[in-house]
Amino acid sequence: MNLNRRFSLVTLAATILLAAFSAFAQNRTEFDRFHYFDVQHYTIRVSFDRAKKKVLGDTTVSVRSLKPF
Repeated sequence: MNLNRRFSLVTLAATILLAAFSAFAQNRTEFDRFHYFDVQHYTIRVSFDRAKKKVLGDTTVSVRSLKPF
């Protein structure tokens, strides 16, 4: 097996191992809380002013209530 292929396999194995450790380290109760809304759609409008080095834009989020208020 040539050196580049071996390095690629070692890098891939290390990446998978690191991802597995980080997935098991997360606190699941943080993600299991109840949400009162469901995001239906995101609309993001962006423009760039290269001369002034600025990013301009706005965002619209459409949501649906999951609980009657």
